[in-house]
Amino acid sequence: MHCSNLDPISSQTDAFNATAIRSAYMMYLVRQDYRFFVTLTIGGSPAPMEARRRLGLYSAKVDHAALGRSYQRHPRFRARYTAVPERLVGHWHYHLGVTPPQPANPITRSEFEYICWSAWSSICSTGEFHFRAVDNQLELGRYMTKKLHDKAVFENIVHSTEFHRNPGN
Repeated sequence: MHCSNLDPISSQTDAFNATAIRSAYMMYLVRQDYRFFVTLTIGGSPAPMEARRRLGLYSAKVDHAALGRSYQRHPRFRARYTAVPERLVGHWHYHLGVTPPQPANPITRSEFEYICWSAWSSICSTGEFHFRAVDNQLELGRYMTKKLHDKAVFENIVHSTEFHRNPGN
């Protein structure tokens, strides 16, 4: 049966797409095998670009603290994360699945937690910071993707590699 008056972007289509996107992203996160789960609360109501800028500063500070001042020359040793926003009004916060940087002398969990806390508190003094080890990759994926039915959340996902410059530059 053909219905020419149906809107191609109906609520049923959106719900299906959101479900598919959430499932795909959940599997992506599981495959990343992130070791730590971090929640960063930005505070206030920043514009999306300001939140992204702060996450970029956070990346740089974490990598600098762990790898030293030449961290940009070694993108494969830098920390990797995926940051998924949960709240985009009021006090923004991001959930991050994180793999720590890999310096020549490995850092302990507590050292990495301190580096992350110190980096975030220097960038966002009104924000909050929570850190824990990941015990279950599937639960991490489920929790981080729980708000992906919101298009704005999907559009504001941030990957740490966005802040890595190309080695040839």
